[in-house]
Amino acid sequence: MENNRLVIEANALNVHLTFVPRPPLALKLVLITLCMLAIVLPMVLLAYSKEREQGLIFLGALVFYGVIYLMLGKYTLWNLLGEERLIVSTKAVNYQHHFGFFNAPWKAEKFDNIFVIFNKTQEINKQNYGRIGFVAEDENGIPFYLYSTSINICEEKANEAINTINELFRQEQLTKFGVIHEN
Repeated sequence: MENNRLVIEANALNVHLTFVPRPPLALKLVLITLCMLAIVLPMVLLAYSKEREQGLIFLGALVFYGVIYLMLGKYTLWNLLGEERLIVSTKAVNYQHHFGFFNAPWKAEKFDNIFVIFNKTQEINKQNYGRIGFVAEDENGIPFYLYSTSINICEEKANEAINTINELFRQEQLTKFGVIHEN
């Protein structure tokens, strides 16, 4: 969590945020070891089984592979190669999870009014860590979470991203209404 990275890129229309998880080396080694065991273990069972049991073991191994790769494989790819990508405009928050070799589809959350906040999740060595949250209002004016990032980052980097997003909205207001001049 302390090493998680946030890349902020802004232009006149959007703010691009890329969150990159950087788990500890021990977690990476454990995940890789579990994935290797998931590959090797069913093959060993199949090799040492009796001929009449091989069909049942093969079917069980097939189900086992499916479950392991849907859960453990995706989690391993996320921690080794993953990114969370956000494109924030003045009308929508678009997000995508990248798993190294494949991408989840882009999803868009549209809004009329939005507040961007920092949600503190924990404190390590007197440094606050948390997630960036996007809060919108429904038609009755009741706030709800539109989207919250999945990767914890330090508060300073989150505030930098929030300030960049707020600047995007200020620029839109200046473009729409112009600058007020004193005469």
